[in-house]
Amino acid sequence: MAGAGGGSDAPGPPRTRRALEPTRPGDQLPRGDRARAGDPAGPASAAPAADGPAAAASTQAAARRLVRPGLPRLAGPDLPRRRHRLRRAPSGPRLSAARPRALAAVPPAARARLSWGVAEIRPFRALRYDPAVAGDPARVVAPPYDVVAGRERLDLYARSPYNVSRVDYAEDRPDLAPGVDHYAVAHRDLAAWLEEGVLCRESEPRLYVYDQEFVLDGARRTRRAVFCALRLEEWEKGIVLPHEVTGAGAKLDRLRLLQATRVQLSPVMALYQPEGVPSFADRDLGAPVLDAVLPDERHTLRPVRREAADGFCAAFADRKLYVADGHHRYETALSYRDEWRTAAADWTGEEPENFILAALVSTRDPGLVILPTHRLLRLPKPLRIQLRSLRLFALEDGGVANEPNLDALVRRLQEAGRRGPAFGAIGLEPGRLHLLTPRDAHAVIARTPAERSGEWRRLDVAVLAHAVLPAVGFDGSAENIDYTESHRHALAAVVSGEWDVAFLLNPTPIEQVIAVAEAGDRMPRKSTFFYPKLATGVVMRPLD
Repeated sequence: MAGAGGGSDAPGPPRTRRALEPTRPGDQLPRGDRARAGDPAGPASAAPAADGPAAAASTQAAARRLVRPGLPRLAGPDLPRRRHRLRRAPSGPRLSAARPRALAAVPPAARARLSWGVAEIRPFRALRYDPAVAGDPARVVAPPYDVVAGRERLDLYARSPYNVSRVDYAEDRPDLAPGVDHYAVAHRDLAAWLEEGVLCRESEPRLYVYDQEFVLDGARRTRRAVFCALRLEEWEKGIVLPHEVTGAGAKLDRLRLLQATRVQLSPVMALYQPEGVPSFADRDLGAPVLDAVLPDERHTLRPVRREAADGFCAAFADRKLYVADGHHRYETALSYRDEWRTAAADWTGEEPENFILAALVSTRDPGLVILPTHRLLRLPKPLRIQLRSLRLFALEDGGVANEPNLDALVRRLQEAGRRGPAFGAIGLEPGRLHLLTPRDAHAVIARTPAERSGEWRRLDVAVLAHAVLPAVGFDGSAENIDYTESHRHALAAVVSGEWDVAFLLNPTPIEQVIAVAEAGDRMPRKSTFFYPKLATGVVMRPLD
């Protein structure tokens, strides 16, 4: 591909790769080993790209770089190299000690003053699979790390020796001995794939259109995303907004993987309001560089031509972005950037660590789907005693707990949800279904924490957590709750006796997701499930 226009007649990226050299903190490349003059992503480039300084003055700030001790550098001849003088090397995997305070703790009157910038997106020099070497793209892409476990991981490992799961979640690989550092293995394999030409690095920065076809409820849909490099901003700035709380465990895992590989393997999914943002016609796109066809899924990646990419990026100069999926990855990238910024004697803000791989989706995309996340509970017995505490709700009988009645209950739940909070229940009485609706919506919402925003307090998940679950005796322990997106799976889990009760929810409307984020609040965990998940391995972003 010769230019950011990405025409179909452009040649592919070179496959030759330089031998890898082990490096240690403080190693410095000679000046002649930096990005070649003329490389559009290097210091001589006039076009802004997330993987190259925007001005020649940044060249001096790129004198040295920090690397993970004892691991080879993932680099090829067209990979620009950056160096920063070290002030202090980060002391191993850790999360940034100084995290921005939660926006929910900021007084409402101050929230309107939080935003003091605008979102910045740029093209980037992608790392991607070369189908001529890697083989069928359907055999190398995979679901993201947080939705795959057990047997499914083993199946992905076996699908191809180059499947991205072998580096994104390598801890379960049967070919690794116990105790092996799987983060180091991930780096080793990525470096080998680059050396062998399995992975190729684009010579110029680009945007990419990612069309994800899928089947839901028997209907075929397509969701469009645009891959870009998004400038990292602290949540408290109000430029990139979260909508859901996160846990620390997954962030530490992602941080260690990023430290080892220096490659952003999978994107965050961010939403934008489409007013004033140009859409892409076929003439704006080059030929597909990836076309992965799986059962009920198809993943197509096409580069955006330069002029169309420029117009798209410029449209984000006056808008915010809302993280839909990938909060852990975003916060991990913030921590990693902070480590590098602290260790560097000079920091321009143009270093690649200041950006994250993002997939931008319009809030009005016809393929944007949010699935409900139902709750499975173990509760104290006898349960009938606890039902008296549900006096704030009207309980309508839904019949015997079987699939036809369950489908009818889901339809009734959707209708009731248009008027306010509503829940389906399986097993409140043995073998029966129920629909729960508030007798007084204001009284029910009053059970939610008064210090939260009004948008948060009106969420179904908030009402369930504070007005329903305590009433039935749920103790709040993690071992007594599970989650599923399938109402039929919830039915089977209760009927089998594996779980005592299931509560069914409606999907959270996208308008509520945006409203909670705008209020500076965060929804409880497992409030949204954006379907389908973005595939990992469609495109990657190296930090070299």
